[in-house]
Formats: sequence, structure tokens, C-alpha cells
Amino acid sequence: PALALSLSVTDPRVVDTLDASSSRNSHGAPGVVKPDVTAPGNTILSAGSGTGNLGASETGTSMATPHIAGVAALVKKAHPSWSAEQLKAAVMNTAVHDLYTGPNKTGKKYGPARVGAGRTDARYAVKTTLLAYSKTKPGVVSASFGVVEAPITSRTVTRKQQITVQNTASSKRKVTLSYSPITKQPGVSYTLSKKKITLKARSKTTVTVTMTVRPSALRRTLE
Repeated sequence: PALALSLSVTDPRVVDTLDASSSRNSHGAPGVVKPDVTAPGNTILSAGSGTGNLGASETGTSMATPHIAGVAALVKKAHPSWSAEQLKAAVMNTAVHDLYTGPNKTGKKYGPARVGAGRTDARYAVKTTLLAYSKTKPGVVSASFGVVEAPITSRTVTRKQQITVQNTASSKRKVTLSYSPITKQPGVSYTLSKKKITLKARSKTTVTVTMTVRPSALRRTLE
């Protein structure tokens, strides 16, 4: 026991891989995508509560959650006037690192139903001045259609979500918008009402995301 935590071992091969115990979270029936974002959480060494100056090594939510709380705190310090929704958007929008099924970023990429927006990036979250978040469902940030009934008798079924794109900087921004699928669902496609927008300083606009379902083309697929 005296030697516990005395040696730190790092393995770069497992960076941006998913721990086998990671939960898939809710299944979408409430109309929201979960999880929101992914953070380092496997065998993380940090301060051990009640140990004085000793450490503790934990895996799971016990370490991933403090990482996200810390990133949010850094964003709040950089942008004290931002709302909770804006802070959440900054953390999620900048989680641009994909997670992989194999070591050294090999294999397939995990979809948002498993890893949310991606692995968090503290520096990017603090520095970003461009935000995108759901206008249809305030506070959620992500656009989620939940469980959609798609009768085989219908030629197509469509649903729409509105996204607010906000420029918080003091200068004009030109933005290109696109949908980049990780999981491809046969029979389902997504389109955006605008592909390019120009935002004046400290301004925002609304973009509509349309989901089109062709029931006859639907097939089961693994995400």
C-alpha cells in the first residue's frame, strides 16, 4: 500500500479511445441527445479527498465530470457575461476531437449517441467567439429530433430544428455551414437552410436544420 500511486505510467496509444465502461446514456425518447460531450476519465490521478497531500486514481464520471466543470469555469472566467447556455455551447462546439475504436486513433469513429460532440478541448473552448446552439430547445445546445414516427405508408416525413449561430467577437465573421455525418442512417438525410452566412460584430442569426426520412429506405444500422 505504501507504494500505491508512487509511479505514473502514460500510454499515448489510448488517447481518444473510449473506456469500455462508458455509458450510452438515454435512448432519445425524451427528445434530447446524450451524452453532451466527452472528457478524459480513465485512470486519472488527482487530489485525494481527505488524504492531506496524497492523490487518488479514479476512472469514470468521477474524473470526467470535474474535467468538464473545470473547462466551463475557464470559459466563464474568460467570458463572465455569458449565460449558462453560451458556456455549454462553447464547451460542446469546440469538442472537435473524435474518439476511435482502436489505439493510436485507428478503427472507426464513435457517433454522438456514444460520445456526444466529441472530446473536450479546453484551450479552444476558452478562445472561441463563435457559438451555435438550439433555438428550438433552449439550454440543450444540440439539435435532437428524438423518436420520430415514420409510417411505411408515408413517402417522406420531415422535422425541423432551428439553430442560433452567434458571433460574440468585435469583428465580422464569415461562416460556412455543413452537416458532417459520423453515423450514416439509410433513409435519413439532413439539409441546412443556409450554407454560408456573414455575421456582423456581436450579432446572431438563425439556421434551420431539416431532417427528411424516407420510410421505405430505412434500414437498421450500427452507430
